[in-house]
Amino acid sequence: MENRALIVIADKNQYGLSHKLIAPTIKLLYIKRGFKCQVVNLHADEFDAALIDTAPVSAMARSYKHLIKTADHIHFITSIHLGGLSPALEGFLEQALTIGFAFDYDGSKTTGRLRKKRAFFHLQHTNNVKSKFNSAYLRIKFSILQRIFKDITITQSDNSWIDRDKKTKGINKLRNSLIKKLF
Repeated sequence: MENRALIVIADKNQYGLSHKLIAPTIKLLYIKRGFKCQVVNLHADEFDAALIDTAPVSAMARSYKHLIKTADHIHFITSIHLGGLSPALEGFLEQALTIGFAFDYDGSKTTGRLRKKRAFFHLQHTNNVKSKFNSAYLRIKFSILQRIFKDITITQSDNSWIDRDKKTKGINKLRNSLIKKLF
């Protein structure tokens, strides 16, 4: 059976780090190791995070669930808005990682159904708020996501990557940490 990776991009800026640097780097790492890699761009798909319980959203959510179900590793790439995850990613998590698909809840205990899958969150900040105390990091670290997936890794970067030297160091650090974690 073929190993699969899924990259979900929730960043409007088509020319930003998420689309032009982070996603291609991750995809290349997987392809070089023989993985089949699928990239989902929530904004290009015109995913509407605010629509819930409507037929088009349900069909789109079903297709995303299928991609999640068939992937071994899932990468979520998002820019941070007002200190939190992007609305597109929040909507994606709400619509795709539902009870009965991603987890079960019996009234007192949550049991993850995607425990064989590894999740990676790549957070892009507009300023230097990279810390383990920002709300986006805490949202991921102390949420039900920890019980859904086997393992969660969070990486953070900021706009200092615009500087060529910092970008090269940042890319190398990201690549090396992913290689250690993944392979």
